Amino acid sequence: MQTKSSSSELNPDKAGSRQKPNNDDKRHIVNGTLKDLIDNFENYKANTALMSFNIRESEKFSYALLLEDIRRIASALVQLGIKKGDRAVFFASNSVGWITCVLGAIYSGAQAVPIDSQLADDAVKHILDDADARIVFTDKKGAERLKTLLGKARPLIYTVDQKTVNNSWTDLTQNTASQTLPPLSPEDIAVIFYTSGTTGTPKGVPLSHRNILLQQKAAILDSGLLLPGDIILMPLPLFHVYPLNIGLFGPMLLGLPIVLPKALTGPEITRAIKEGKVSVIMGVPRLLRSLYESIESKFHKNKIVGALFETALWCSDTAQSMGMPIGATMFKAVHDKLGPTLKLFCCGGAPLKPELARKFRALGYRIAVGYGLSETAPLLTIRMPEDKHLNGVGKPIEGTGDLGILKDGELFVTGRASSTIVMEGGEKIQPDDIEERIAKEQPAIAEIALLQKSHKLVALVVPEKGHSKEQVGQAIKAGMQGRASYLQVTDFAITEQGLPKTNLGKLKRHELEKAYDEAQKASKGQGIAKSKDSINAEDQALLADDVAHKTYEWFKSRYAGQDVTLDTSPQSDLGVDSLDWLNITLEMNEKVGVELSQDAIGRIETVRDLLKEATQAGDSGLDDRGSPVEHPELYLSAEEMEYVKIQTGKRARYRRQLYDLVCFLMSPFKVKAIGLENIPKESCVFTPNHASYLDSFAIGCIMPYERLIHTQWAGWTGLAYANPLASYLSRLSGIIPIEGSKSLVTSLALGALVIQKGHSLFWYPEGTRTEDGKLLPFKQGLGLILEKNAVPVVPVYIDGAREALPPGAYIPTFSQIRIYFGEAVMPSQLIKEGTGKTDAEKLVTALRERVLKMEVEAKQESIGKV
Repeated sequence: MQTKSSSSELNPDKAGSRQKPNNDDKRHIVNGTLKDLIDNFENYKANTALMSFNIRESEKFSYALLLEDIRRIASALVQLGIKKGDRAVFFASNSVGWITCVLGAIYSGAQAVPIDSQLADDAVKHILDDADARIVFTDKKGAERLKTLLGKARPLIYTVDQKTVNNSWTDLTQNTASQTLPPLSPEDIAVIFYTSGTTGTPKGVPLSHRNILLQQKAAILDSGLLLPGDIILMPLPLFHVYPLNIGLFGPMLLGLPIVLPKALTGPEITRAIKEGKVSVIMGVPRLLRSLYESIESKFHKNKIVGALFETALWCSDTAQSMGMPIGATMFKAVHDKLGPTLKLFCCGGAPLKPELARKFRALGYRIAVGYGLSETAPLLTIRMPEDKHLNGVGKPIEGTGDLGILKDGELFVTGRASSTIVMEGGEKIQPDDIEERIAKEQPAIAEIALLQKSHKLVALVVPEKGHSKEQVGQAIKAGMQGRASYLQVTDFAITEQGLPKTNLGKLKRHELEKAYDEAQKASKGQGIAKSKDSINAEDQALLADDVAHKTYEWFKSRYAGQDVTLDTSPQSDLGVDSLDWLNITLEMNEKVGVELSQDAIGRIETVRDLLKEATQAGDSGLDDRGSPVEHPELYLSAEEMEYVKIQTGKRARYRRQLYDLVCFLMSPFKVKAIGLENIPKESCVFTPNHASYLDSFAIGCIMPYERLIHTQWAGWTGLAYANPLASYLSRLSGIIPIEGSKSLVTSLALGALVIQKGHSLFWYPEGTRTEDGKLLPFKQGLGLILEKNAVPVVPVYIDGAREALPPGAYIPTFSQIRIYFGEAVMPSQLIKEGTGKTDAEKLVTALRERVLKMEVEAKQESIGKV
């Protein structure tokens, strides 16, 4: 049913090709049905159809195997009694099982009904009843929810995220004989999309095979948007018409691979891009904005570098407008970091801001934009990458009922004929029903109007007399209880002037933003009322943790305009949804040094939960890959593995020259080594104190070079990899990147891999440089490494380096530096000597005591000499 292999088999050279092909051999398909599209998989048997990432590896499913499973599912459905035109509901997140079953249902003649897994219970029940669902494909969590929601009278339920349990999608095909399938017509309904399901009464939009395939003709065959050799990343939920029709059926029409990331988190998205050698991303504006903000933040860590980045961006944009695309060359480092094969972003579902599109173009990426409605399956227009009109949405496919103007044959949208609010993630909200319900059910609110502000949903409220702002905030929260995350009101403003309306009492939605801004300014912003932190003993203990405290401070600064407390809900109070978590996880990895899994994100209901998950991730970094210090290769990318390599050839000669230069520069300090005989011949870990930037240079110049070439150093990324020159010298010196305040999972894995490769390792266990010269507590990261990698440990004490160059000084004093090497000791002995709750804690406390003892002896020796 599947083949497993590394993603490197996909051809990156082909992925970069952008020559428009001749698709005449596929045009007969778009005049038929989706069954014809699926049968055409016969022509791509050996091609990879789906590439799905899990924790350890990626799985690849060929078109031949996918077609076989689709036909099995179709026969199984017919055998179950599912007839042509019956509805099959899909209520789960993306997976290979989901895709296989939805294609199998369509192939059998059933009508697929994909729905949002975030829907509230009443909306789910309404859709199941309205669609008269005969069968539901869901996940384990959804199955339990449906059992509670529907009771005994429920349709058949099968899971798509489990393969070896009863009522799983693979179980469905067991003992299934091939069945005769009903003939399909282009006019038959293939998929029903329920729009605005969380905003009021969900409404079904049926699309025929012809509706969907005409889109393939216009968007795929005629446009040349996707080309042979492309590899497509599909991070969007397939219950929306745009990702299903354009992101799934489109690539499959051409026999292209589709990459499914393990989770919609920053690290997993970037992993899928790089390891999957992705050339095209099917995204929405919010995803693009998250990726851009992540790129931009790295340059703006330093004001000078940030200014240079903005200048380079402007130069590239200017050159682009003159027909000189230099962005890919100018920002090659960005492309290499995000994924060197990535060329094209396809964006739909919501309007893409022209300035964001312009920035991606300046970076050297191609941008295509689609605009339309669910009812139009979904595209009305396409703006191809070569189109310079970034304010427009491209060439019309057919007429539109929206408000807009045509200019040079292109549609420029000026407004919508309806009151629909289109969020940046592509979610469409019909506010009328929500506003009416809240005003009716909540005594504190007389009138309320919803609008979008800074990509978030906000409200302008007229309160009932006698009700406070706090009561209004609580009323809004109550009115949104149980709704999807993108439906949570993140802020509100109170007005006593009433809502802007026409003489007939109809809301003037085009005046809402101005009225909201005026009311917000007058009230100075209230925000949703939240409970204050209850700093009890448990919360105090939580905030005492280094990772929890750092996470809390970072998260509050990220939402500086909001009243963030431990009780704040990221979803309901701050409007964080699945795509927002993408940017949050990227930033969290960068700022705090921990990586959250998709499961961890799913457990977060309050900021308190976020801190707890961060603490657990920071302390252990464990998941079902096992420990990063036992199996580091499972946690490291190919790029990260490059850090743990001994320099050879020309680079080895450069390293020797660098060593000689360091020895020459350190000669005025008359560095002296005491106890070199204590260094074992085999690989070991050295643990020096850290009080000066001279420490590593002093150690390096007294180590025998033959030993040094098989030794690596843990170096703080903020210094060792702060700029291109430092990065080059650090790589040449064998420095692995370490987060100074708290070892990252990848840092632990790198440290463990150094040892497992038989190299020696210098690791500063304090984690940072001491400011006052006193030995700091040792971080447990080293303990976690040594606990699982039993090699000799050599405690090291550096005396005199701080006096030669103290913190804050730029000009050294040429005083002598002495390096003391203590007796080597095994981790098991340190565990016996140490104190603490865990072996890792015992190990580092015992090691610190040994270094402290060496410090005392060094001071006594200095006094004796005086």
